[in-house]
Amino acid sequence: MASRTQLRLSQVTGSFAVQGDGKSIITSEPKSTVAALALTDLSGSLSVIASALGRIHGKSAGEAFNNDEGVFYARVQVDDTTNATNTTDGSLQTDGGLSVALDAVIGDDLFLKSDAAVLNFGADDDVKLTHVADTGLLLNGASQLQLRDSAIFLNSSGDGVLDIEADTTINIGNDNSGVAISIGHTTSEVTVNDNLTVTGDLTVNGATTTLDTTNLLVEDVVIGLASGASGQNQNGGIAIFSGSSDSDLVIGRIANDLWGFGKKATLKGTVTTLADMDLVSARAATYEVGGATNSISINSTNLTLTAAADVVIDADGADIFFDDNGTRFGGINMNAGSNYLILSSSAGNNVALSSQGGQVFIGDKAFSGLTIAADTANELQFIDRDDRLRINLESAGGNDRILMSGSIRLDHGHLPAQVIFEEASGDGTNTVTLDVGNVTTSYTLTLPVANGNSGEVLKLSDANGNLEFGPSTGDLSKGVKIISSPVSAGTAVNFNSVDAGETISGLTTAGTQGKSLDVFVNGQLLVSGSEAERAAGSRDYVIESGTELKFAFNLEADDIVQAIKR
Repeated sequence: MASRTQLRLSQVTGSFAVQGDGKSIITSEPKSTVAALALTDLSGSLSVIASALGRIHGKSAGEAFNNDEGVFYARVQVDDTTNATNTTDGSLQTDGGLSVALDAVIGDDLFLKSDAAVLNFGADDDVKLTHVADTGLLLNGASQLQLRDSAIFLNSSGDGVLDIEADTTINIGNDNSGVAISIGHTTSEVTVNDNLTVTGDLTVNGATTTLDTTNLLVEDVVIGLASGASGQNQNGGIAIFSGSSDSDLVIGRIANDLWGFGKKATLKGTVTTLADMDLVSARAATYEVGGATNSISINSTNLTLTAAADVVIDADGADIFFDDNGTRFGGINMNAGSNYLILSSSAGNNVALSSQGGQVFIGDKAFSGLTIAADTANELQFIDRDDRLRINLESAGGNDRILMSGSIRLDHGHLPAQVIFEEASGDGTNTVTLDVGNVTTSYTLTLPVANGNSGEVLKLSDANGNLEFGPSTGDLSKGVKIISSPVSAGTAVNFNSVDAGETISGLTTAGTQGKSLDVFVNGQLLVSGSEAERAAGSRDYVIESGTELKFAFNLEADDIVQAIKR
């Protein structure tokens, strides 16, 4: 068979050496020692080619091809672009394994064309990524898939356990709003071992929701129950389990617009109505009824009923009783037959109306006619709002008198307050009246503790309104002190002890002191004043106490000091 291919030996030129690394691809000798192809006969050319092929295939010099290992001493480049789709059709194919001492760069897809293929990592192959046929990839043991750094990783710390670890935040989600994320099987349990924050809405569709916490904190201002109710007054409420099957505390609606506090066996939340609860007591410091102005409140001592309008107690024909720790003390009864409202006490107990500083009115609601009022403690007023008042107190024994403990206050009303004494005999036409003028300030007059003597008069004994019996000429006390040793100015001289006359007491520092006291030193009348005036020397003396005087000058021995008190 004729061949049109011709090989012109004179055209086969060049070198098997590779530029740049100083080595030949078929020998370890420098390229300078390898002759360039400049052959003129076919035999010589084939000999050189055979020698090169022998070294590539593994043949030593002078030996036939023996399939020993061959060595390339420079880069090998395959320019063929045939794509690999299996283990035999690529531009570069080997029947055995491929060992690469340095990095391997794959420009396109990498295929591991066997089931259970393994990617081994590490000098001792400690981390393995294994293909699981028709399923996925398997990371061996507790090996981790780390992201960013060693603190963020996925692994399995034990059989049946998947761990996702991060040192700050773990986000499970996607960029598409409204796409559901499912965790767990429909019958499995999901456990969160640390704090859980849900930034969106939380919907629980199960039959029972159990919260096993020490305290439940809800920041929502409104909590809704029975949101699926189809009509008004849906039955519902809250149960607090007590550990007993028949005494759970329940709070809920028991009828239309009516709530109750009671107990009921809720069977740990499986009941659907609380209307049949057994009502129990409820306790609070204050119960407001219809608004803040109507309430029932209790503190450590008092129960207070507050109302913005009338308070109505409707006993429906029965009595209203007042007990103290189970003991009956009295009550209020409406005698329908006689139209009497009767306030009565139990046997042996008293009935008292105490104003506690206020007023007790006995009269009609408009306060017209006769009214008895206690304005302050221990005072009783008889007031006639129509300017007509006459109180008759009589006794069957004929000894008419009024016995009263405390004060009697006469209100001036529309007329000046007066005490009128009728004559002892006759028809009472002649009277003696005690009247009070327009005083500028209140004061009290106190009667003497004992009766006086004949010829004495009733007069003031001091500036406090105390009265006493005494001579009509008035009281006069004169005391004389003889100074035995010098007394410095401003030093008190006590007239509780005198050398002649009477001791002086009851002195007062009021502005009228000069009208009731005269002081002489060696016969010279002195002028009184204030302490500041005495210290300044503008006045002679000042009253220091009820028995003492202080002078503005020094007293010498043998000075005679006289004090005359009226």
